[in-house]
Amino acid sequence: MEWRLRRPDTPGWYWLHVDNQIEVVKVFEYAVKLGNPSELEVARAGYHFTNPISDARFRRALWAGPIRPPAADRPVLALVARRP
Repeated sequence: MEWRLRRPDTPGWYWLHVDNQIEVVKVFEYAVKLGNPSELEVARAGYHFTNPISDARFRRALWAGPIRPPAADRPVLALVARRP
């Protein structure tokens, strides 16, 4: 698996490197209303909101994945690493 600048175009779990942080995020499809076109959103641990994958904050982000989702029988833990 390699880091790349290209944003994901399919839902799944990805490694994200942005703002000097590395974390695992969930990319999912979201439609405001039933029948409207869906867009990809990014859910980050510790944030009470999601961001569209087209958001400017992800313009220079590095992505790796998709990775396998966590097992359903275990709690999901957020992994966040900060560079010193």
